[in-house]
Amino acid sequence: MGENAASGTAGPLTAGQSGPLALGAREEARARWVAIGWLLLAQQLIPVLDTIAKLLTEDFSVWQVAWARFVFHLLPLIPLLLWRHGTGVFLRLANPRLQLLRSIFMVVATCLFFGALARIPLADAVALVFVFPLVTTALAPVVLGEHVGWKRWIAVGMGFVGILILVRPGFQAVGWGTLSALACGCCFAGYALTTRLLSKTSPPLVNLAMTAVVGTVVLSLLLLVQSDNLWRDPTTGQFGAMVALGVTAAFAHGAMVLAYQRAPASLLAPFSYTEIIGASILGYLVFRQFPDSWAWVGIGVIVASGLYNAWLGNRR
Repeated sequence: MGENAASGTAGPLTAGQSGPLALGAREEARARWVAIGWLLLAQQLIPVLDTIAKLLTEDFSVWQVAWARFVFHLLPLIPLLLWRHGTGVFLRLANPRLQLLRSIFMVVATCLFFGALARIPLADAVALVFVFPLVTTALAPVVLGEHVGWKRWIAVGMGFVGILILVRPGFQAVGWGTLSALACGCCFAGYALTTRLLSKTSPPLVNLAMTAVVGTVVLSLLLLVQSDNLWRDPTTGQFGAMVALGVTAAFAHGAMVLAYQRAPASLLAPFSYTEIIGASILGYLVFRQFPDSWAWVGIGVIVASGLYNAWLGNRR
């Protein structure tokens, strides 16, 4: 920001300086604050989505809840997608195989996470899923060709220690809920990596809609084949909750898209952890579940490792 592009001279801005450079700096700063606001909104909508899903899994199969999440996520997107990109948008996909792989990662991650919500407290499930930044960092050299220095490997190790503190294997039974949440984090890492690969060739709205389309098609076929075992007719109130589930997902992910369009991921990454705060509050208010002291220690270590990793990336 210290270089005056108009004149080609260099020098820091003074407090009272005006002109194109100062205006550009103010606009960029404003865009970053707006981006942070959008991300904070998304990270507080996601626990609402998770709470609705956890309530629905008490009466419906994980597959039916996931189906509702994708169907009612897709429906609000269709008019916007057609308006922005036309009717042939899916015929012009830049990399359809990678799009399909990315969408499958998200569908599997969603089903695993809803399965975890049915078995363990909300805040614990959300915290365990945050293994994904660590997995993403570990796989970045292989998938993206990025250099990961020894300091970032320390951050990955810190996060793994945090997971061990939260799970405490050997001191308590490690059930399917815990394993599902960890597996969800690994799948979400694959989703994050493939999203990064597609970021330069495919518009965010197309990526968002493609995931919803694949989720809707795959889960609709599954429920059609196994309807006797997996489907249950909802009441009017339960159907409304399913609609709210998908619409909340659409708004949350739309807010994330708006955030990442305005600011770099390394700046926004630390604010993602505010989701754990919202999940803890809703978990207590709705389910009377609150992480114990050791769980908070584990969550704190996971968050610290993620913040340190993000700081290293932002500094680079």
